[in-house]
Amino acid sequence: MENRKAIAQTVAVTMRSLVKRINRKIATDREILKVSRDATLQRQLGEFYVLELRFNGVVRKDVDPEEFGRELGVLQPWEGLKH
Repeated sequence: MENRKAIAQTVAVTMRSLVKRINRKIATDREILKVSRDATLQRQLGEFYVLELRFNGVVRKDVDPEEFGRELGVLQPWEGLKH
């Protein structure tokens, strides 16, 4: 009999696909994860923020997409963000 070791593998997920997964999940709450495109917004809201679409208001700022994805269950334990 052969002894086999379980090899822990991490599947790389791009930021783009992670943002899409998150947005599909939070769309039911009429929310969207946005990327700050200019320096002023980035200073005020962080690189990523969540916008509520009904009232066009920010509901979360300084969002870490990897942490938020895990919290929502769209990023599995065997997946990691590709840097």
